[in-house]
This record gives sequence, C-alpha cells and structure tokens, in this order.
Amino acid sequence: MFELVGYAIVAAGAGWVIQGRRRVKSFAFTPGSAISVRCTLKLPSQQRPRWRRGRLALGGPTVVWEPASRRHAAVVLYTDPGGPEPTVRTASPRDWWRVNPGAKVVECASAEGPALVAVMPHEVPAVLRALGRAGGG
Repeated sequence: MFELVGYAIVAAGAGWVIQGRRRVKSFAFTPGSAISVRCTLKLPSQQRPRWRRGRLALGGPTVVWEPASRRHAAVVLYTDPGGPEPTVRTASPRDWWRVNPGAKVVECASAEGPALVAVMPHEVPAVLRALGRAGGG
C-alpha cells in the first residue's frame, strides 16, 4: 500500500516538473530572445515530400529549420507578404505515422515553396509570433 502511495507521489512530481518546463519555455519567448523548438518539416513541392525531424531556431531576424541529421540542408521559413497568413490545423490521420497525433501543423512559406511545420500545441503561439516577425523572405 505504501509503495503505491510512493509511486503516485513520484508520478505527480514528474508531471509537475514537466508542466513547469513547458510553461517556462512558452513564456520565455520574447522578441530578441533565442529558443529552439523541436518539430518536423515537410516541403510538399519536393519530388518526394517527407516529414523530416529537426528544430526551429526562433528569435533571430529569420526563422530557420535545422535538420536533425546532416543529410539535409537548413530551410529558412517566413510569411509571404503577398500571400495568406500562416494557418494552423491538426495533423491528419495520414500524417500520424511520422508526426505526433497531438501536434499542430503550421502552413507557411519557404525559399523552396510552401512548407508544413508540425509542432506541439503549446509551442504554436511562439512559432506564429516568430513567423510574423520574419515576414518577407
């Protein structure tokens, strides 16, 4: 019985720490600060579009996707000044094979054409703010 109570206390403590780190990261993004967000990127205009793991570097004058592996090149993302604003949607069931089912997909522009970036829901506001600042690529 005491073991179960101990396990419950440990699980609650771990959840509290994880939630706190998430909250700190979302509030830490202010203009001029640099943070990176884990994400997956898909460029539909490529010959074989695939979801690729990496990180978004937010906080600079540009938003840059940096690949997790060295096989791919970095991609600069921006808001197209003549086009629509970035949109947010949920990941489709077809995307669940490579993207977390709870992720949100942000549709924006890049030098290679349209880009889809899948991020966790609590990181979407920071990504949209950074893309709004990085308009006009």
